Amino acid sequence: MNGYLVKQVMMYSRYKGSKRMILCAIAGYMSDDRLCYPKLKTIARYSGLSLRNVKKHLSDMCWTDEKTTALRAQGFTDEQIAARAAKCELLKRHEYTALGDHDSNWYYLRPYPKEPLDDTDANGNGKRRARRTT
Repeated sequence: MNGYLVKQVMMYSRYKGSKRMILCAIAGYMSDDRLCYPKLKTIARYSGLSLRNVKKHLSDMCWTDEKTTALRAQGFTDEQIAARAAKCELLKRHEYTALGDHDSNWYYLRPYPKEPLDDTDANGNGKRRARRTT
């Protein structure tokens, strides 16, 4: 269990709710070089979500080689594709056996910036919001 990466996800990830739980589940299985190969069932069990929801959210969250190929076919330039890929926190690559059968999913978590997000101060604490009076 990589508690450091889970903490990084909780502090810096732009995702909320179920997507953040999936990211924490994946980060928990990562090695120090930010790689892991968990099964979808493992991610679903660890995040507390159904397998169907995990598949749906991962297709939105992950940057894959298939997305790059599809954007090139639509006429996007390499710079435009790189800008879209840079927004994704999680990279996914399919690995295949020598016979061409699907073998495993390879996940890589991009490093987060050293500074906190806009809604936190320098110590990582949330900023107080003014109460709304009615």
